[in-house]
Amino acid sequence: MPSKNYNIDLDLNFQPNYIDGDVTVKINEEAVKRSLRNLILLRRFEKPFHPEITSGIQDMLFENPSPVTYSVIRSHIEELIRKYEPRVNNLAVEFFAEPDKNTVTVNIKFTVANRPQILETNILLERTR
Repeated sequence: MPSKNYNIDLDLNFQPNYIDGDVTVKINEEAVKRSLRNLILLRRFEKPFHPEITSGIQDMLFENPSPVTYSVIRSHIEELIRKYEPRVNNLAVEFFAEPDKNTVTVNIKFTVANRPQILETNILLERTR
């Protein structure tokens, strides 16, 4: 059994573990990265009994791309992470927009409690019809 300093989440790809056939898990940094991705891509009413947990990004992706739109999206993401992911510290959110391709890459830099190294994850957001 891992010590209580570990962060453990299920791997939502539900790939079986090759040794025992059980569902694989994400540990430590990978668990936090997966959690951030899930939070950001969560739509309203996808989390049972908690419709307030949403980034609202999918609705904003149909707005005309502008610095104001990206600033609003950034503030929504930062607020969401600070409120619902307590394992994240020293949060920094950056955007790389490609309006011609209708995509935005969200780059999140952070540290995890009790670990000094800066971690980074990228999440590709794109408009869907």
